[in-house]
Amino acid sequence: MVNAAGTIDYLIIAAYLLALVWIGHFFSHYNKNMEDFFKGGSKLPWWVGGISAFMAGFSAWMFTGGAGVVYERGPTGMLALCTGLLGTFAGYLLFAKRWRRARVTSMFEYVSTRFNLSAQQLMSWFFIPMNLFYCSTVLLATSIFITAALGISEVNLAALGLPWDIKVSAVQLTILVSGIVILTYCYFGGLLAVATCDVLSFLIIIPMAVLIVPLILLKLNSIGAVGQLFNTPAGFSLPEGKSILGEPVTLFFVVMWLVSNIHSYNTNPIVQRYWSVPDEKDARRVALLCTILFVFGVAVWSVPPLAVRHLYPDLSQVWTTLKAPAEGAYVSACLAVLPHGLVGIMFAAIFAASMSSIDSTLNFISGIFTNDIYRKTIRKNADDRHLLTVGRLSTLGIGILAIGLALAMSAHGGAFRFMVLMDKIFTTPIVVPLLLGLFFPKRGSLAALISFFAALCFNLFSVLFLDLPYSEFMFFSFVITYIVFFASAYLFEDTPEKKRQIKEFFTLFTTPVVAKDELSASAIDALSMLSFIGKLATVTGLAICLMVLINQPLSERLKILIGGGVVLGLGLFMLWVNRRNLARERKSSG
Repeated sequence: MVNAAGTIDYLIIAAYLLALVWIGHFFSHYNKNMEDFFKGGSKLPWWVGGISAFMAGFSAWMFTGGAGVVYERGPTGMLALCTGLLGTFAGYLLFAKRWRRARVTSMFEYVSTRFNLSAQQLMSWFFIPMNLFYCSTVLLATSIFITAALGISEVNLAALGLPWDIKVSAVQLTILVSGIVILTYCYFGGLLAVATCDVLSFLIIIPMAVLIVPLILLKLNSIGAVGQLFNTPAGFSLPEGKSILGEPVTLFFVVMWLVSNIHSYNTNPIVQRYWSVPDEKDARRVALLCTILFVFGVAVWSVPPLAVRHLYPDLSQVWTTLKAPAEGAYVSACLAVLPHGLVGIMFAAIFAASMSSIDSTLNFISGIFTNDIYRKTIRKNADDRHLLTVGRLSTLGIGILAIGLALAMSAHGGAFRFMVLMDKIFTTPIVVPLLLGLFFPKRGSLAALISFFAALCFNLFSVLFLDLPYSEFMFFSFVITYIVFFASAYLFEDTPEKKRQIKEFFTLFTTPVVAKDELSASAIDALSMLSFIGKLATVTGLAICLMVLINQPLSERLKILIGGGVVLGLGLFMLWVNRRNLARERKSSG
């Protein structure tokens, strides 16, 4: 039987959101310039960067739409959860080292040197609105799902202790509250707060996700049923043979889908973590840890919806308020096996999964506006303090626009289709020259602009007149962009000065990053992320364990102790490691 969330669960979600705001305030004192705000002064520990990259690489879709695909299609649906795996592994093999040696603060910073200012401005101005719509869409989709899963459609403000006896849409209230929380800790804390909130979310999500696996398997009542987990249960209604993109799943489709994701995952907020760590060795560690976590995550998140196929073959009877009942598969598992308290923790974790994606994107595109647009074209001689102020204000402005757009989409709709259309038209023209520019010095300064417009023309023509299937569209778009990029060397020749500039830029990739020589002293040096996150995890674990005081059966209290005990144990382990490291440092210096 699927339980309902209780008052304690709502209080836990509220407490979690307040904790995120406090984290943002804490880190506000460590941001002294633009580099601190957008890349943590390149002093982010690699394990923090790796976990943060992992959290930035997925959203609540993994628990909703992704789980729905696994529920409907069984083991083959697990492919839908693997989008980030190959992308981050390609980052480990190829891109992480290059991005770190590029020594940038934002993604398009190198484009003006490698290509030209026009290419940098064009890409930046198209990339920002694309990702603004992404933030709004994720915020809206998560709010719709959470309120539907909690069974809330309207909220009376008077019931919240406010002086107005007015009923408002639960979706819009959720958008507003969660959006303000994200905006607050991003505005004050920058990347340090974003990464720390990501790690805290991870430390909550993973123990809860692991706990759910044996509990939901026990629900199947027999070892034989566990053995049949990958089979289609009797009476289960299979969907039509279409992929999540409305196209039959063929080898060609899978290849193009993976190629597209390899490009996207190496030009999205994940790459920000590569240049936010001290050197390229740490950057590759970030990518490798992220890849390992994706492998682990796919395995852990696939079991509950596979089990729910057997427990609830018709989820439309369970989720009458969801337009796509299969998207409630993972939450059905949570509600079926978790006690009150842990249900709230899991809902907060699902919320956090989307917030990690949104906050990373918000900080990422604010960095692009500040460093690639404002610094390059509006105020070229701005000092560090001024750029930090602009960075915060751009975070505020873009965040308000994202919240407003999500509210408008919830009331009127239509903007989601526009976001998908923008993504389809502009992704290939931007990501292909952006990645190729890191590897091929002999392609001239006009290669990015020419390939951008060639791909853009094809994409627009295809959208308006051809209506190609996803796989064919991506194939031709990639092929055209690649061909034009490489052919440009035979069509145009750079001036000797530009050739010298490009040659000088590429010396960066043969020059290893030496952190002690290149990183300047900052307030961040006095901060031990291991100690701070360890204390956060310890307090969180203790708070979860205290939920055993809730009046519930002994078996439910045991589940709470296990879940909270794991988080508490991780926090204490971090504190022990930090204490041991400090002792070693004192011994070596004494």
